[in-house]
Amino acid sequence: MYVQNQPRLSDGIPHGRNAFTLIELMLCLVILAILWSILFTDRPAQTHQEIEKGIQNWKPSDHPIVQPNAEWIHPDMDIVGNWSVRRRLDSSALAIEKLDSGEYRVKFKTSGCLGGYDSERIGECRDGVLSLDKPLAEYFPGTYQKLYAVRVDESDCLLPAAFVPQFQAAVSTDPSRLNWYVYRRADESR
Repeated sequence: MYVQNQPRLSDGIPHGRNAFTLIELMLCLVILAILWSILFTDRPAQTHQEIEKGIQNWKPSDHPIVQPNAEWIHPDMDIVGNWSVRRRLDSSALAIEKLDSGEYRVKFKTSGCLGGYDSERIGECRDGVLSLDKPLAEYFPGTYQKLYAVRVDESDCLLPAAFVPQFQAAVSTDPSRLNWYVYRRADESR
């Protein structure tokens, strides 16, 4: 009679096992899936595509524009220069230059922990309101086509139209949050 070599159960633990348990197999699959997503996913390109898709689907009529209080707008502010806003995990920047035609070229960059986006727009500035030819979308959720020239704590700022309601609420309730909503000059020495 032939007897197969069977594992011994002397202490209740099977010995000589040659197969994965279901939990071990599932753990291996999860680890492989994570590695696959890290190595073979182009997350920055996906972020760029997601922001671009958001811009294409954005319509000003879907987002009523709330204008800031008239006393905050500074119609004679020189908007030419480099502007930035930094939050915890993301930042955005504008480089604005005046063209010979009187219009403004706006170079825009936004980025966060999963990627970024950059674009260029043409704008027109009248009475402290910079209106762009196409909308911009930040990594920090907000899509807008207008920026307002305002002053915060004695410094020049640009306030995107998308953040006016939050900005106005922060003025009266939590002034420390104002920097989340406005672009400040990259070189405050100006």
